[in-house]
Amino acid sequence: MASKPPANLPVSEEQTAEEDLVRQLEPFLKPNARPQVERLIMTSIQKFHSGPLPPPEDLEHYGRVTPGGAERIFQMAEAEQAHRHKMEARVVSREYGIRFSGQAGALATVAIMAALAAFCAYVGQPLVAGVVVAITGAATVFLKYSAQRVAGADEEPNSKPKAPAKRKRGK
Repeated sequence: MASKPPANLPVSEEQTAEEDLVRQLEPFLKPNARPQVERLIMTSIQKFHSGPLPPPEDLEHYGRVTPGGAERIFQMAEAEQAHRHKMEARVVSREYGIRFSGQAGALATVAIMAALAAFCAYVGQPLVAGVVVAITGAATVFLKYSAQRVAGADEEPNSKPKAPAKRKRGK
């Protein structure tokens, strides 16, 4: 091989697989072509990993190279997770606060409009009281409908729309 690992580190699975592949290709190689094939194989073998922590063999390597390195990686991942959970809890708490204040404001507005309508009816203005009640009702229906449309826009775009209900025709 072009480069051997230091004596204190074990040969990795990638290096072993690389050597096996070169040995299997040996009968098909031209004389003096082995270094070129080794270089080609070395640049072609890749390892992919996804997740918050490196694979166990990398953690072991970090632990050997840097004393306490693996433990520091675990601490970093735990701190990041705690931070993410704290931020998500903060967002959820604020969303509930916003919804509660909106509902409380709506209730207060309806109560004030009902009191205004009652006052108008009491002082002998039933037409004005009716207009106040009608406007309050129309605004309530409009706001409820628009809130449902906004909530529907927050759904995932990949979700399938509901099929319309089939109507039975009378014969």
